[in-house]
Amino acid sequence: MSKVQANCLLLLAAAFWGFGNVAQKTVLDHLDPLSAVGMRCLIAGLMAAPLTGLE
Repeated sequence: MSKVQANCLLLLAAAFWGFGNVAQKTVLDHLDPLSAVGMRCLIAGLMAAPLTGLE
């Protein structure tokens, strides 16, 4: 991996991190923390469910 590719990937990871924090803050403005965590777990479970069928 070249230095330019590594820097671009690092910048992309930082952007995802920042956008995730903005999204989490927005969700917490509308829901209580327990509901927000439950919703994140539900979404993660729904995303992982098809992968369990492949195994």
